[in-house]
Amino acid sequence: MFFGIGSNDLDTKMRNAKRLLDKNHDVRVTLKIKGRYVEKTELVDKFLQTVKSNFEDYKLINTTEKPRDTVLLYRKE
Repeated sequence: MFFGIGSNDLDTKMRNAKRLLDKNHDVRVTLKIKGRYVEKTELVDKFLQTVKSNFEDYKLINTTEKPRDTVLLYRKE
């Protein structure tokens, strides 16, 4: 998922991910940070918090952070 994704596209992806989680599948969310957004850490952190808040009802299994991408792995509790 790219950091600059539109709100409707993000809602669709979150809805599909929650549907899979409800069917007891694990979901991996990969946030790609491209170009000039690498320097804008406050915007990236805000976006990451938005994604995490959408998955509050689910268990965060693993987090991997690299300079240009973040991977979150979720599972149904």
